[in-house]
This record gives sequence, C-alpha cells and structure tokens, in this order.
Amino acid sequence: MQPWLDALKVAIIEENHEAIVTLCENLPQSQDSAIMIEAKALIDATLPTLKKEQSSIKETMEKIKKNLAFVTQEKNQNRHYA
Repeated sequence: MQPWLDALKVAIIEENHEAIVTLCENLPQSQDSAIMIEAKALIDATLPTLKKEQSSIKETMEKIKKNLAFVTQEKNQNRHYA
C-alpha cells in the first residue's frame, strides 16, 4: 500500500489528474487503518483539484460548441452567396 500512497502523493503534487484517477480506480486493500485514513485524506485532497479541472474542461467545451455553431452558421451563409 505504501508504494500506492507514494504514487498518489506524487500525482497530487504534479497535478497529474489522469494518474490520480487511475490510482483511485485501483485502490489497494489494506488492513492498516492508519494507511486507509491517510489514503482517504489524500483522495479527499484531490477532489478540489479535479473539480477545478472539470470546470475548466466544461468552459472549454462550451467555447468549442459556440465556435462550431458560429463556423457552421458562417458556412451556411456563404452557401447562399455562392
């Protein structure tokens, strides 16, 4: 479990969201309650970072949708003039 905790700490410090998600999806089992408490604390610490990224991705997707709609509209208008 300690290598997993170390890898999660590194991923958090590096803000490597893909690694964080992968590590959380592959949470090892442990009988040591202190290790599990530390794992929970680390996972809880990642949530604000992941939510921030989620918000950023959502904003980017909205911008892309608006740009796509604009380009599509311009393309359709240019067909009428051709």
